[in-house]
Amino acid sequence: ADSCLGVDGGRVYRSAPMVMMAAAAVTRWALALSTPVLYRSAAEAGRKHENTRLARVPGEVGALQLSLDFKQVDLVSGKMSTHRTFYRIAPGGGCVLSLAHAVAVDPSVKLCVASQDGSRQLRVRAESADGVGGNEVLELWGGAHLLRRKALGGRLGKVYSDGVFGEPQFSPDGTRVVFLAERNPPAKFKSYFDEGGEPSSAAAAATTEGDASTKFRPRPDFGERLMGKSDPVVVLLLPDSDQLLILDQAALGLGPNEFPAHVRFDCTGEGLLYSAYDLKGFRHGLSACLNRPTRSFLLPSFAKAAEFQRVVDATQIPGDTPAAAAATQAKVEQPSGAKAVCISKSSFLALRPLPSPDGLWALCLQRTEQFDEHSACLQLVAFPLPSAHLTGAALARALLKAAALSQAELLRAELLNAAPASAEGLLKDAALLKTASVVVPLVGARAEAAGFNGLFGFHDDALTYAFCTPDTGVADTGGANSGEGGTVVFQTISAGEAAVYTISFAPGATATATPVRLRPPGLEWERGSASLLCTLGDTAIVRMSSATKSPEVFAVSCLSSLPSKVRWTRVCAVGEEAEAADLLKDLSRPLLLRPPTATPTAAATGGAVSALLPLHPAPPTSLPVAALRAALDGVRASVVKGRHGVEGLLLVPPAVE
Repeated sequence: ADSCLGVDGGRVYRSAPMVMMAAAAVTRWALALSTPVLYRSAAEAGRKHENTRLARVPGEVGALQLSLDFKQVDLVSGKMSTHRTFYRIAPGGGCVLSLAHAVAVDPSVKLCVASQDGSRQLRVRAESADGVGGNEVLELWGGAHLLRRKALGGRLGKVYSDGVFGEPQFSPDGTRVVFLAERNPPAKFKSYFDEGGEPSSAAAAATTEGDASTKFRPRPDFGERLMGKSDPVVVLLLPDSDQLLILDQAALGLGPNEFPAHVRFDCTGEGLLYSAYDLKGFRHGLSACLNRPTRSFLLPSFAKAAEFQRVVDATQIPGDTPAAAAATQAKVEQPSGAKAVCISKSSFLALRPLPSPDGLWALCLQRTEQFDEHSACLQLVAFPLPSAHLTGAALARALLKAAALSQAELLRAELLNAAPASAEGLLKDAALLKTASVVVPLVGARAEAAGFNGLFGFHDDALTYAFCTPDTGVADTGGANSGEGGTVVFQTISAGEAAVYTISFAPGATATATPVRLRPPGLEWERGSASLLCTLGDTAIVRMSSATKSPEVFAVSCLSSLPSKVRWTRVCAVGEEAEAADLLKDLSRPLLLRPPTATPTAAATGGAVSALLPLHPAPPTSLPVAALRAALDGVRASVVKGRHGVEGLLLVPPAVE
């Protein structure tokens, strides 16, 4: 095989042109390799940061805390472990390590989500020690103190956290949490007359082991990447009252084949925004298909909806047919605010409603026409929200914008203080005049050069869009994007590369704004993919990667400013990059072998001979097999690929065992 070494006439050879090295040189280079160099080489070349989180630093305006998770492999056992690094992002855009060392992640904690102000954190923990199986427990932390602990069990199973259904979300004031969880099926009824009872789980497993009909039997879940998920319900954690409210499909205004996803609070913290997949046609393959009918909803008051659901459940008769249960529910009067409103009418797909900072709009990934492909070109559309449930200051801001009243008219009328009912009525009339507004349009033809080619991708790519809002107290750098509407940042896939764009958010504008692509300054990342990892306030965390360079993570600040004022900060420890570069400058280069009659050329090595090969001192033209065997005694060797497809031999001496 081309990748194997061979022996012919006392000489080592390879089928491809390679460079020979003397036995002494091989020994010197092999002994120079050490465990820190190998681990650092693997980390720099292939580390992929995941589970990226941003949180505000309590008491410090504009300061953010960033956590990045990465996996480290043990070169001896091959096992993986997860570790977390913490960084502090200053209001001016600087970034430094908060802790000198990475912290090992507890495997029993599957998820950590912080509130918007950073004062509270939700942890989802598995009761089993290894984090696999068992019931899950919700832990609410405030700083270093455990505030609440709520075990899920009985009716509820695992908490959802994925790109298809979303993850837990805090209310704007950080006092409540909403999330999706699996609803466990009811316990099977066991008759008194049954003899022997149910077989044990071990006996059942032994009976079905090796049974092909059981292995390939259709499962009632949503398919690949969503195994074990089949019946999500909306759950609210109310720490003040130590309660868990469960809202089923009926309370959310959904049909029997509609399933909620991407649930979050509206700007008031009293209502819920969510989307719903209509899967009456086919359940499987949801993670790789956006071609399922999807609607978006606003539930004005989850508390009233929960009370309505409690009353309906009390009136149900056990054993009723679905039609009889629906008839019974129809007889119960539904209070105002308990009925969900579909905000995405006349849309085939409207996914992940995201409330605008003023609470008047919900930004959705949208497609009007039905499509059969797994995905298609999509657009971001702002749907108007029924805002009559707003009160106080939120109602004042909404009235000022929706009714297009001037500040002088609003103050002169004193409408909010004198007649709140009239204000709500005027707001309803103004909301009727609002229509959906396209923010990022469909693209029908490919753009030239670096132009925008449309919004493409699947759940994990296209559903990362967010509003950019500067923190109060941070100086505004001004610009076209810093007005009332704000800025939206989103990710797309184009020509085999992921890209991140920003666009002005101005619903109702006569002309659609042009997306602006985010790239680090300079020519270093002129080509490559940009992935939007997370956002908070006016800052986004972006990972740059390419086929020829190690990935880098940047903190991008001032996104609501002019493109020229956007600040890029590479996320790394002080001196980490320089230290790694010094260690890897020579020691991590691959050792390449060639036949003694061949001469290395730029064409043979992809045009990178001087950059890849350790040629000092100049290697001899031959190498006896006995000398090579003596030099490599006890040394592990592995064929690796370098830049431009050039293969090399990585030598690991016994000292690193």
